[in-house]
Amino acid sequence: MPALGTDLVPYREQFDGLWNNAPNNFQFIAEHTTESEGGNTSVLGYLKRTQAGSYQTMIDFDGEEVRMVPDDKQAWAAMNQGNRRGLHTCAMGKAEWSRDRWLQEGKLLERTAMRWAEWSRLHDIPLVKIGPEQVANGERGVCGHIDITNAFHESDHWDPGYNFPYDVVIARAKEINGGAPADQGEDDMANANDVLIQTMGPNNNGWPQLRPFPNNQGEVYSVFWNRLLGTEEGQTMVQALASLVFEATLRIDPYQADKLTALGPETVLGHAAAAHGGVLDILAALKSIEGKLDQILESKEK
Repeated sequence: MPALGTDLVPYREQFDGLWNNAPNNFQFIAEHTTESEGGNTSVLGYLKRTQAGSYQTMIDFDGEEVRMVPDDKQAWAAMNQGNRRGLHTCAMGKAEWSRDRWLQEGKLLERTAMRWAEWSRLHDIPLVKIGPEQVANGERGVCGHIDITNAFHESDHWDPGYNFPYDVVIARAKEINGGAPADQGEDDMANANDVLIQTMGPNNNGWPQLRPFPNNQGEVYSVFWNRLLGTEEGQTMVQALASLVFEATLRIDPYQADKLTALGPETVLGHAAAAHGGVLDILAALKSIEGKLDQILESKEK
């Protein structure tokens, strides 16, 4: 095995044709996990015995890399769409791992960075993280099996999990290749929103606390996006800030006629504040009435 941090030697084909002979589109580099810690030999034995799947390459904790499927063929890794669109590498480990746990596997991550760096050079794949929307739209970059799942819904796999350190591996791969290409700045900007999505909540759904509340029919309608939303759909930071600006500037008439003359057109947030104020006024009035009733009852008792 070549030393870590150096270029790779030609691979040894391990799987004797357990792949599709159709060409690979080289749209993305996809990361997977073995969901075990038994080592390359154990996982290879299982895959060969069951014919349950294959990858272009698999990487063990000690940095050993086993090449299984030629780059120009389709691995059996991520259903129809994922197989034909990408190159697939599988890391020893589990999707449930924390970021800190992944960062303990320095040799595995170094070898992964080497693989991504070589594929980027050979197949002109940008070293940028892409998410489900980018995957579905044919944009190029690095993704996880979970992104392919969320793009095409052909399986329920979510490896390599929410905490795989893409940023660390991508930065090292760029370093191996002598730095980031000059034209990747735009790609980084284009995918900045996807990075925000990934850091905000389970299943990449953004901040659930920022989703609009359902109406009485269970429908969730976003005024800003002018469409119905799924009940589990939250907002990214970008969407939340845009909604805040929208609500802070859009003016509407209060819905109570007696307040229309006094208040005039209000912003959405101002209208909410006015409504809140009205409720506080009602509570204060009720408190006053309660106090007067107490006084009347006390005077009768005397």
